Amino acid sequence: FASSLAYFDQIRAARLPAALIQGQRDFFGSHTYHRVDKEGVFHTLWAAPGRPEEQWS
Repeated sequence: FASSLAYFDQIRAARLPAALIQGQRDFFGSHTYHRVDKEGVFHTLWAAPGRPEEQWS
């Protein structure tokens, strides 16, 4: 029952929890991600001190 309820919650959610996947893609392949609090496309310089974030568009 619990897995059915979790599935139903996911299909009706306005925003899915994909932040972890987006972060991993950005770290391993210089992919970009979107933020929910700012417009635009972002990339984090993971190896740089302080991990600065760049806005690409």
